[in-house]
Amino acid sequence: MIAILQFHPNDGPSTLATWLRARGVPFNLVDLHAGDALPKSLGGIHAIAALGGPMSVNDALPMLRDTEALLRDALAHDVPVLGHCLGGQLLASALGARIRRNSQPEIGWHEVRLECVDRARHWFGARESMHVFQWHYDTFDIPEGAARIATNAHCANQAFCIGRSVGMQFHIEINLDTLDLWAEHGAPELVALEDLPSVQTITEQRADTARHLATSQAIAAHMYERWLQDAGVLPIQPSPR
Repeated sequence: MIAILQFHPNDGPSTLATWLRARGVPFNLVDLHAGDALPKSLGGIHAIAALGGPMSVNDALPMLRDTEALLRDALAHDVPVLGHCLGGQLLASALGARIRRNSQPEIGWHEVRLECVDRARHWFGARESMHVFQWHYDTFDIPEGAARIATNAHCANQAFCIGRSVGMQFHIEINLDTLDLWAEHGAPELVALEDLPSVQTITEQRADTARHLATSQAIAAHMYERWLQDAGVLPIQPSPR
């Protein structure tokens, strides 16, 4: 069973849920915002995905502290964790890293460059860079023992991996419905920040969605495949000769 942790009604599993259903992989969506309880143990859980949300990891919310405890337990028992934006920050915090305000908000489609290329390509495929969707104000420090695998000029720490787990600052799980929902609810926010080079307008986002969404979803599919192969849920395909 795959456990997916959701923290806000507007930050659902989107492409991740679609991909899991297509692969026939069962999952349990734990909607913490709606009052669902976190699993009391890791029994029967093969991997955990933590989604995004508008709150800060530093907010005094019991569900965040409880999630960090669960993720620490998962890491201690080598259960692969995949963290999306807030989820990546929670994974970093669970590992003892600092979560802090980024120098500037980062919203929209932005290019990131891969680092530690062998490890990065395991997760993101054979590429040097990629355009991914961002919506965040905070960022994480890289946890001790982890490797930074993606970076850019707006936010240096874009992704890290440690063991069989990975934390991202960006939203690889987004689909068109999610993007439309965020654009609708975030319109006043975008207008207030439109002079910042790290923030795209709705018009810019929609134009770049047409350019980058299909590739982003293909990268997500590659990433989810690797995640569940590492978890032993899916078979590892032999490399072509």
